[in-house]
Amino acid sequence: MPDGASRDTGGTRRLILDSALHEFSGRGYHKATIDGIAAGDGLSKGAVYWHFDSKRVLFLATIRRELTRFMEYLQEITREGGLTVEERLERFIVAALAYDFDHPEHPLLMRHFSTLQDEELQQDLQGIARPDS
Repeated sequence: MPDGASRDTGGTRRLILDSALHEFSGRGYHKATIDGIAAGDGLSKGAVYWHFDSKRVLFLATIRRELTRFMEYLQEITREGGLTVEERLERFIVAALAYDFDHPEHPLLMRHFSTLQDEELQQDLQGIARPDS
């Protein structure tokens, strides 16, 4: 059970992911700790490990969730038909900037994602960023 999805009870998994987003975006993957993630929402370290097998699995789940949220937002904004390519591109750019403004942890997390110096983890993350490859 790689991401702990079937272990979820009472939204604890969502709380952990929210806290992980804050910890990973603020400290980066290597400096973030499970203790810090657990403390962020007053959870125990055991609760985090109940839902996620490791910090690595939690980081991957956090990235996956944030990329999914971002892409769904952009798709919704640019879905309107009848727009020229230039209009769609303009909407996309404005929407991406607005999303980052409204979700300030997103660009910080993506910066850590793009500069990660862990080759094995970077390969796992590339699979998330480009699921069709």
